[in-house]
Amino acid sequence: MRVNDKKETLLVVFIVLTVVSCFLWFSNSDSNVIRENPPQQTILADSDFLLTSPHGTITVGKSTRDEVLKLYPEGKDLGKSGIYRPMDQDILLTFTGKTNILVKVDIGVGDLSSSRSIKVNDSFDKVLDKFGSNYTRAYTEGKPEIFDAYYGSDKYVLFKVENGTVKKIIIGNPEDQ
Repeated sequence: MRVNDKKETLLVVFIVLTVVSCFLWFSNSDSNVIRENPPQQTILADSDFLLTSPHGTITVGKSTRDEVLKLYPEGKDLGKSGIYRPMDQDILLTFTGKTNILVKVDIGVGDLSSSRSIKVNDSFDKVLDKFGSNYTRAYTEGKPEIFDAYYGSDKYVLFKVENGTVKKIIIGNPEDQ
């Protein structure tokens, strides 16, 4: 019986060491993120935080959860995170915990666009035409063709770009104080 206990103990120690070794290897194998800042950030207008759809208009940073649910009554909350996903729309709407103000919209493939008419699957050249070249560019070292183009500062519009094509749009605006 004593020999079996030693074998089981050695097996457990081996498994734990293997898991810890794999964790350390994966956590240290991340590539560096390169961040290129513009000489001056683009100043976004209040209209850049409007999201107009066939259902109506919402304002990121101002619209309440009740206002948004009137436009998108069918959908579901993703747990208790404050994130709501309207049915039949590839968007995520994030609300604050206390005041239920819409503070972020993630736009995926569909008919929705930014206030400057940029949609997912548009070319990044169209983004440059509409927003200009004063954006922060962030990408993983060795993969400059996949990057985030960040316009603004605390209030922002972010485009996730792959090979010159917009893959996702994120509009964020912390609630007004």
